[in-house]
Amino acid sequence: MTVPLQRRAQAPWLIALVAIAALFVAHASRRWGAITPDVAVTVAYAQNLADGHGLVLNVGAERVERAPSLLWTVAIAPASALGLSPLSFARTLGAALATMAIVLVAFVPSQMRGRAPRWLDLLAPLVCGSMANYAIAAASGAEHGLLAALTAAALLALAREERDAEAYPWSALWLVLAFVARPDAALFAFAIGAAKLLRNLAPKRPRRQDVLWVITLATGLFGFTLFRLAYFAAVLPAAYGVEHYSVRSAVFVGRAEALEHSSRWLAEHKLSTLAWLAVAALFGPSPHAARIAIVASAALAMLSTPAFGRAAPDHRALATAALLLSLVIGEGARSAAIAASWLAPRASRPLVRAAVSTIAAFSIAWSASRSIATGATTITQSPPTLSPTVTRALAIDGRPTLFACGDEPRPYDGRFVESELHEASLSALGDVGHELPELIHARDSCAAARPIMDALYLRIGSSNAFVHRGLVASPYAVCARRIRAAIDGAPDGVTLSHARIAPGATLLVELSLSRLSATRTSVTVIDDRAAVVASAEIIAFGGLIDGERLLPGERPRVRVAVRAPREGRYALRWTREDGASVALGSLIVARASSDDERAEQDIARMIAEDRFDQGWTYARALSLRIAADPLDQRARDSLSRFTRAMAERARAAADGGALSVAASIAQSARALAPFDRATQSLCGEVAERLADAAVDAERGRDWPRAFELASSAVRIDPRRSWSRRRAEALRARRVPTAAPGPQIIYRDAAEALASGDAADLDRVIVRMADAGYQVEAARLAERAAHTPRDPHARVAVARGLVSQARAREAVALVSGVPCREARDVEVTRALRAIMGASAYRPFDEACSQPR
Repeated sequence: MTVPLQRRAQAPWLIALVAIAALFVAHASRRWGAITPDVAVTVAYAQNLADGHGLVLNVGAERVERAPSLLWTVAIAPASALGLSPLSFARTLGAALATMAIVLVAFVPSQMRGRAPRWLDLLAPLVCGSMANYAIAAASGAEHGLLAALTAAALLALAREERDAEAYPWSALWLVLAFVARPDAALFAFAIGAAKLLRNLAPKRPRRQDVLWVITLATGLFGFTLFRLAYFAAVLPAAYGVEHYSVRSAVFVGRAEALEHSSRWLAEHKLSTLAWLAVAALFGPSPHAARIAIVASAALAMLSTPAFGRAAPDHRALATAALLLSLVIGEGARSAAIAASWLAPRASRPLVRAAVSTIAAFSIAWSASRSIATGATTITQSPPTLSPTVTRALAIDGRPTLFACGDEPRPYDGRFVESELHEASLSALGDVGHELPELIHARDSCAAARPIMDALYLRIGSSNAFVHRGLVASPYAVCARRIRAAIDGAPDGVTLSHARIAPGATLLVELSLSRLSATRTSVTVIDDRAAVVASAEIIAFGGLIDGERLLPGERPRVRVAVRAPREGRYALRWTREDGASVALGSLIVARASSDDERAEQDIARMIAEDRFDQGWTYARALSLRIAADPLDQRARDSLSRFTRAMAERARAAADGGALSVAASIAQSARALAPFDRATQSLCGEVAERLADAAVDAERGRDWPRAFELASSAVRIDPRRSWSRRRAEALRARRVPTAAPGPQIIYRDAAEALASGDAADLDRVIVRMADAGYQVEAARLAERAAHTPRDPHARVAVARGLVSQARAREAVALVSGVPCREARDVEVTRALRAIMGASAYRPFDEACSQPR
């Protein structure tokens, strides 16, 4: 239905609206640069989506909907393809959409009444544009601008539909998009649906338009829910169901709590003096549309904040409901004028209405101008991010992931993760599958957990940031070559990315240090004349981790990048500032010379000869080479060949019933070559077998086994969202074990390595294996160059070796151990599946019996 010419807006009115929009743009520009953690999460999702990694927070992570707005994530994803910064693009687009929402809401009152816009209609955009939190949200890159624009479009379409029963209900489509933008927009749809239902309670046939509205809304919501179930295996995003207490507490709020929250919310945002306008809106000339707005704004304002897990006032509640609340205030001013005119004589009613409207408009405009000038409402900034230097210093096995405990002053239950599967309990530091977060940012509410965190995490400087010890240092860190040096603080292991390299290329050197030292050290490249031609200073962890916090026997790892000099043969040395040095290896620099062809031949030979121990050495060097040059395709191909052989062994172990061993091998293969599709495909087959076995174990009520298999399936193939949901459901059913926690195992391993006592090492190896750390037990034995004497320790190390696809070494270690003395069914199944039925004690019946 087209608005007649005489009902269209006049030029002065349009100029005033443009001025209000410009005023808001200036207001938002003052808030430019504000960022919240949700914005950072959304940008990370958009970047990974644009890069082809899917809707995930981190590359290779589970498909968990942690971003607060799926539609906003998709909207800003093309920024990278356009050569733009995703964050800057999000801020610009968000501010533009927020401005568009302010313009659209100005036309809602006139559309409701079927008349030309009037001056009083500009109150709503003026109030909305003056709200500091609305400007902050628009300028921060959050999804509030998109949600506001969709809400304004829905209101505008609804106002037209209320006057024209034959119009198509476009408001339902806008509401579906608003729901995709933010799930709490469903409250707005519920409020409109309730108003339509009340209108249709009269004894007459319902509008055809209302029936079509319900069908359109239900179809859109159902279709999007099906997508969410298929992709994420969840109805609600993780931000609404995992990070906070529960869905129930996020939706259902007690009456007393709701009233207390409302009063605090109004007081916090300086709107107590305007609350009467919302009540006055109930008596306006268009009660239906006004009541829809008031109910929706109240629902969003009162329920969106508890949905974030706290009852305290929150800036996001006002930013979400700002548009609706401003419309209510504008309608309230008009309603107040009409109500006041009822008390006056009939002849003077127009004058009273004009006077009250003018006074209300000036008071609201004055409050709006003060809000813009002072910016009384503030926003809690996100925690300071780590500098790029620190991030590079810590990113040894991939980029660190930031986790937070939350900043609200409430008892913390120890749960904060990007998904429920990889859950870390900061109170007990327990986890699923022993995969703890790499980096934790602990805020004030985590103070009670810090003494426990120190056992497994290292504090970064004097901040509240902690990095997992296993990421940067461990007692069982294994390098490609051991260095036995008597110099204090010298490295005791080294891995070189290249033995032959072209001039000017980047050489990465990874060192395992015996301890952190305050003295300055470096890696130097020395020619045949003993002259230093290249040097790189070693700053372990950016100098932010105190060496005194390391456990005895703990080996911190560092990487050093060195630019290859001109052609020639060179020696690599670790050098201390007093001149003491230790040889690290030799380096050949030649044009068109690299290790690629040799690596391809060596990898093929090692696979054919079953020398997977040497294969791991080459794999570590190739990983460093790829880290130095991600575009080194020959290095990627060589590493992929090794990981495919590993994945094939994992599949063979899974076919033979050694599911835990298969899971470990497949997970290592996937981590080494996440870029190789063939490896990922083979690992996916292993994950499928694990998922099927988890279902069988669940049917047999073996909850711990079912949980282990389902969670392993997801770690191997993070796309298995339904396996993740199964693991989450099974977690509560499994019986907690009395096995020592990872911090105890970690400390005991470091102390045993420091003591060097063979009996202590055997005891720690057995304890680690019993706690599920078989691979770490094998690495500890390798680190100490220790061959276990205890039969149970030998079997434990063999389990760790075969879990790395090193079957030949595992057989050599346990072939002389009778299964009646020590056995592990997984070892038996894995060795016979990989190497043949006769490879490992074919006539020893006890080998197939559980302990």
